[in-house]
This record gives sequence, structure tokens and C-alpha cells, in this order.
Amino acid sequence: MPLSLAFAKAGLRVGIVDIAEATLARIGRGEMPFLENGAQELLRELLPTGRWSSARVRRARADPQVISVVGTADRRGS
Repeated sequence: MPLSLAFAKAGLRVGIVDIAEATLARIGRGEMPFLENGAQELLRELLPTGRWSSARVRRARADPQVISVVGTADRRGS
């Protein structure tokens, strides 16, 4: 997510994809699903611009460019 927020901040139209509806709903409310310094404020700034969006996996298949980023576990292993 931080990479997509950085691209949107730079003026690009980007989207993120997740299989978890609850996570997408949380993001749509402007809430980060994990702690990343400054990201929640940036998310709330970018949501109304239309340059940043989220979707379920099946919709992303039609996009001409896709970057896949896999989250890593924190120190507690979750």
C-alpha cells in the first residue's frame, strides 16, 4: 500500500487489490490496515482525488500494468 500511495501522490492513477472485503472497506473509510508512519494521513488526502482506489482481484485482471507486492510478517510472526 505505501508504494501505491506514493504513486498516487506523484499524480498517477493507481489501485490496490485485496481478497479481504473487510480490509477494502476499512481502506475505503480512510483507515490503514497496518501501521505505516504518515500513510493514514496520505490515504485520507488521496481518497477524494480519484487517483487512488481499491478493488477485488477479478477487476484488476483487465489492467494493462500490475505490480504485485506481498506483505511481510512483523516480528511477532503475524
